[in-house]
This record gives sequence, C-alpha cells and structure tokens, in this order.
Amino acid sequence: MVEASVMYESIRPFLMALQQEPTSFPFSRYLVHRLDASRHLYRSIDPPHYTFTRLGFTWNLKCVMNEEMDLVLDPNSANSIVEARQQLRSSSQLDPSQADAMVDCLTKEFCLIQGPPGTGKSYTGIEIMKVLLANHVKPILLIAFTNHALDHLLRSVLDMGITSKIARLGSRSNDEELKQFSLDALEQLANADTMDQSAIKRAYFNLKRSEEELSDVLKQLQGSTVSEEDRTEYLELCRPDHHDELMHPPVIVNSILASEEGWTQVGAKQAESLFEFWRTGRDIIWIDQAHSSTNAKAERQLSNRFVKLNVDDLEDEDETLSFDEDFTDFEDSLEDDEESGLRTFLEAARLTALPSIPSTDRPLDELQADPMVWAMSRNERSRLTKAWEEGARQQFFDRNRTSFTYLKTKYEDAKRAYEECKDQAKLRILAKVDIIGCTTTGAAKLTALLSGTRPSVLLVEEAGQVLEAHILGSLVQSIEHVIMIGDPLQLRPTINNYSLSMDHKVGKKIYKFDQSTMERLDEAGMGMSQLN
Repeated sequence: MVEASVMYESIRPFLMALQQEPTSFPFSRYLVHRLDASRHLYRSIDPPHYTFTRLGFTWNLKCVMNEEMDLVLDPNSANSIVEARQQLRSSSQLDPSQADAMVDCLTKEFCLIQGPPGTGKSYTGIEIMKVLLANHVKPILLIAFTNHALDHLLRSVLDMGITSKIARLGSRSNDEELKQFSLDALEQLANADTMDQSAIKRAYFNLKRSEEELSDVLKQLQGSTVSEEDRTEYLELCRPDHHDELMHPPVIVNSILASEEGWTQVGAKQAESLFEFWRTGRDIIWIDQAHSSTNAKAERQLSNRFVKLNVDDLEDEDETLSFDEDFTDFEDSLEDDEESGLRTFLEAARLTALPSIPSTDRPLDELQADPMVWAMSRNERSRLTKAWEEGARQQFFDRNRTSFTYLKTKYEDAKRAYEECKDQAKLRILAKVDIIGCTTTGAAKLTALLSGTRPSVLLVEEAGQVLEAHILGSLVQSIEHVIMIGDPLQLRPTINNYSLSMDHKVGKKIYKFDQSTMERLDEAGMGMSQLN
C-alpha cells in the first residue's frame, strides 16, 4: 500500500488546467521559458491589448485625484506618461510609490507590484480596480491565495462604494455581508428566469433517467448472482454436452424426481428445478438415505436374532417379553414394506441394487471434459457450477458491452448537457457583474466558466505566495492585462517536498517549485514596481 502525503484532489484542477500547449497560454512571451531570452525582452512591455483595440483610448484618472481633478493618461505617449506620473505623485490620493505603481500598471500589460507589509499593497490594488472600472475595463477577475485575503479585498470594494456588482465564487467566505454576493445566492435571486429553470429541469430529468439506465446495467454486470436464463443460454451455446445430460437425467434420477411430491413443473421452471436438484445433490442424498435405511435394517435383524436367542434360554416369559416380541414383529412388518417399496423402485429404475455414492474430487478441466454430470460428486458439482456461472457472467458482459458503452456515452452526454445548462445560467449572472472574485483553486476548477465570462483583467493578490502552477491554471484566453501584487521577498509559496524547493542545493538549480511567478520574472529582468 502506498501512502501519499498530498491530497491529489486539491491539485487536480491545476494539473487539468496545465494540460495544454505552452504556446497557447496568454502572455506566453513572458511566461514560457526560453533559453535565448534576454533581459531586454522583459523591459519592453507593451500596454494592455485593449488600449489598442479601442479607438483613441486614454485613461481618465479623475477618480483617484484630489478634489476630482481631471487627469488623462495616454498609455502610448511617453510625454503623457511622464506628466501623469508627476500629477499623481503631487495631487492624488496615492503616495509617490503607489502613484508610480499605478502608472506602471496602466501602461504595461504584465505588471508586478512589490511591497513589504504596511506599504499599502491592498489599497493600491483597490485603487487600480477603481480606475479600471471607471474606464469601463471589465470584468475583472480578482484572485487571491487565501479566502481571507479575497474577502478583505471584496469587502473594501463594497465599503469604498466602487461597485456593488460583484460575484464571489466558492462557499468558504466567513464574511456575512459577502454571502449575499456568492454565486449560489445570486442564482437563487435569478430563479425568476423561467426559461433557464425549465431548461435545467429538462436536462436534469434526462440525466437522472440516463443514470438509472446505466445503473441497472452496472448492477447486472457486477451482480453476484447469475439469472437462470443467462446460465441456460451459456450451457446451450458453450457446454451443449453438459446441458443435454442435465436436461435428460438417467432413469434412477427420473424415478427419484417422480417420487418427490410437488416437483413436476413445466417450461423454464422445470429446467430451473432440474438444475437446483442437481446442484444441491438431492439425488445423492436420496441414495445415501436409502443405503442408510438398508444398513439399519440389517443391524436390527441381527440384533433381533440375538435377543430371540437369549429369550429361548429363559424358563419363564412375562408380559414385558410378550410386548417386546409384538413390537419386533411390527418393526419387521414396516421393514418388509420398505424393502418391498425399494425393490419396486429398483425394478422401475431397471437396477438390481442401489448405485454407490459418487465420492470423486476431480479438477475443473476434467469435469468440463466429462459430460456425465449426474455421476459427479457434490464437491464436483459445486466446482462445475461456479465455472458455469462465471462463464455465463462473462458471456452476459460481452453481449452487453455495446449496450453499456452506449448507455455510458448517453449518460456522459446528458451530464454534459446538464452542466452546460447550469453554466449558461451562471454566465448570464456573471455577465452583469464588474468583479469576479475567487481563490486560485476556485479559478482553476472553474476555468471553463471563467472562459465564458471573458474577463479582460487578472488581478492577483498575495502573488508572492502563489505557486506558478496556480497562476498558469488561472489564466484564461480572454485575459489581456495581468497585475500581480505581493511580496516575494518576504514569503515564498509552500510546498511539501523540501528537495524541490529553492532552499535545497539541487532544487534551487533544477526544480525551483516554490519560486513564485513574481520572483522568477523579476530575476529574468522584468522588474517590479516598488512600494515603500
């Protein structure tokens, strides 16, 4: 038995999300490792793609300026960038380092923001989201490593009045106010859409029906018992000699069958009775009892002669002796009747004496080659019965393989249709929100759903503590702008295997599993906006 130190279900979503070609990842220019990559590649980062596709796009920064001063930033103009940086430093709600981080974020499609505790990393992230939403850049996919950090950011967004159109994916929020913004709660509020509900109910009905059909076949395939029809069909097709002998028993067996009251039946029941009669060895039991009765009579006769010899030597006979003689005469009369019945039975069976009890114990291959099933011992019959049932079960499985495959495909299609109906209802809800919040695990689990919402921006909180696999698993194709906020200089992601970590002499050179995306890109030359 192998015991794993990792719960694989917790990492399965990331492994599934990573099963795609590296070049298909968004921002593969920065994320995919290249041997020939130069530091110049990471220093020349383009503005977000949506700033090119929207004609004449500029950033309106009025929402973060003191007294709502007007400030416009053109991400494609060097002079505008320099002027906006100066204005934000002097006349905004941000300190100089936060102002620089804001400008870097709005002019780079892939931005890293680093700061030690107390420098306002979360506040900067909230202000960035305020600017994005004020300029109609949405929806924003907000992910965090922990539920606590995610709840803190979403609650701050609500408290600052930035937007109330948020959806919190996952059910592990400890904030009572945020529970009303969970996807489940939003779905309940949207139940008035009867079109969605009726489609979901139809898909659910089809799913349950397919599940029941598949379950019935599985029970038959996995069942411990074999039906009489399947066994008979197997014997007729695969063991015709055994079947013919079983259905045409010898004369003595027919005589025993006829002597048993209530046995005679018709059709399939007769075949079933014959098989059960043979399997349980009732013919052997009957012959054994007949042998025992004959032996018991011989013993009684010998005993009676001994008693009579002793009585003849007595001079006086009393009433007790007279009674014993009368009882002995009665027993002799019964035994004569039994002997007469047995003699009649043997004559009907065309036998002169009772056959011997079969006691052989041959292996299965000899039994399968021997058609004389009625001459087998009870152990041999049990062994052969198991072989028949196994053969009948295999034949049933082979015959129903196509049916099982069809029902399995039908069930999978019904399940997929049901999930799609539910996802469509969720997509209609998420299409109306500005911010979608979830943990990194939730993002990897709901990749298909998030792809349907087509978020433009990915903002990662606590990015310095997030494994790179989690970041890659959270990226969907529609993302055009990535913002990572964290402190990789303080804490690295946690892994269970020390030999794969940056602290191990081999792991640091080869694996680097606990190196975050922020740390790796910074070392490669991308650089981070510093908060202080």
